[in-house]
Amino acid sequence: MTLYMENKIDIFTTDIRKNIEFLVNKKEYDPALLIIEDILNKDPNHLDVLKTKLSILGLMHKHEKLIILADIIIEKIKNDYIIYFKKGVSLYHLKKYNESLLSLNECLKIRPNFHRALSYKISILTILGKHQEAVTLYEESDLDEDGQITSFNNIGYSYLELGNYSKAEEYLIKARSTDSHIKILYNLTELYRRKRSYFKFIEFYIKARLKKFISKYYKISKNKFEWSIDKFIGPGKLFITNSQIRETKAIMKLFKTPHWSALCNDTFIWFAVNIPLHLLENNKSIKGDIDILVKMPETFPFNENTLSRYRSFEVKSILVNRNGKSKSLKTGKHQKIYEQLKKLKKFGSGQVILLEIYALERGFSDCNVFPTTEIEREIINKANLIKNDGFGYLIIKDEASKSIQDGSGGVFYVPDNVLIGYPNIIKSPFVDLVNYLDEFYKREIQKRGFCGLPIITYCKKCKKLILINASEEENKCPNCDYEIF
Repeated sequence: MTLYMENKIDIFTTDIRKNIEFLVNKKEYDPALLIIEDILNKDPNHLDVLKTKLSILGLMHKHEKLIILADIIIEKIKNDYIIYFKKGVSLYHLKKYNESLLSLNECLKIRPNFHRALSYKISILTILGKHQEAVTLYEESDLDEDGQITSFNNIGYSYLELGNYSKAEEYLIKARSTDSHIKILYNLTELYRRKRSYFKFIEFYIKARLKKFISKYYKISKNKFEWSIDKFIGPGKLFITNSQIRETKAIMKLFKTPHWSALCNDTFIWFAVNIPLHLLENNKSIKGDIDILVKMPETFPFNENTLSRYRSFEVKSILVNRNGKSKSLKTGKHQKIYEQLKKLKKFGSGQVILLEIYALERGFSDCNVFPTTEIEREIINKANLIKNDGFGYLIIKDEASKSIQDGSGGVFYVPDNVLIGYPNIIKSPFVDLVNYLDEFYKREIQKRGFCGLPIITYCKKCKKLILINASEEENKCPNCDYEIF
């Protein structure tokens, strides 16, 4: 699909973006940078390309080069909080903490509740010995569970230094329940020494010494609280996401990887996410949403006269722990899923597909092969239940990476088609809905232009359709400033 910006053909095409994503996922950063440099030779001021280069420099830990490039981008655009954030992170890794704090503060001026920036700021305040500022910032913030976990050890250490032992114990125990990092053990050891709880002191002292003995990768320093919070070492982001929004989070993670192309065979006109069936006035009595809807050309190559076809996806996010056991409440509730698929078909949808995103706990692949016997049995049962109605069934696996924060996608595996969905004859009210979405999409693209992967979605606060960029880390409604994802 050709993208347009300010009525000019954008040389940073979808195919080039996908190629760069592919190389980055394989950690082949140098070839990706060669592609980027070739584009910049033709268009040195292409902001999307500059931002992509910035991200790759961060992955390569080329912090000095990243800072130089960030300053160049900031000269062009002053209101992009992500640029200030990435510059702040690089300064953090270079141990230029005061400069990092300035950059993070600029980020937070633009996006005051940006959790990752708040976590880094708390870490820096702790490193600088500003413990009261650190705990005050933490207590006044609205950090979600993911943001809190990255800060538990730092906050616990700050409370320890402030002499608030009950709070220190509360947060260090929370940190300990998530991870067994040796620095948490040493902080607990110091806490119980100061409290004169000698049995617990001995217990954690022995655990810390044993951890030190068996570990070749950690070096203890006087700054016991500090390690890179950029590496999220919990079970995986979807595991600590509220169950009510987990499916939406799983969908948005998918759109940040090349594997979204499995939804449309690489060719699409537009995507829509979380569209209520009752969007139009004459459908107000119909409950439920279409989790993912894609408009595709019926033939390729296509033009404005090419007929269209549609795929509607019912999405389920299933958690699987590192022992291979499913933690999701969805397992076994096949009849309810079946009824939801039939509802989409009755609504007049074209191809109807069940999409299951299996979130595998970090370390799953060390002990298991997917699917496990239990999961395979569940998949077969669901496939047998829905296959006679012509429904499709697609599976995507997402395992949290061992080495990097998995917020942008983790390790995605090649999608598996369990069942090929058969097309239905589309009819109202589905026809009316997609025509309405199509007009909205054309109007917004013409009005705004768009770079990146545009997605139509629905703001639950102001009850309006909006167009968002799937590559953004956060998206707010342009009408009411409500945080969509």
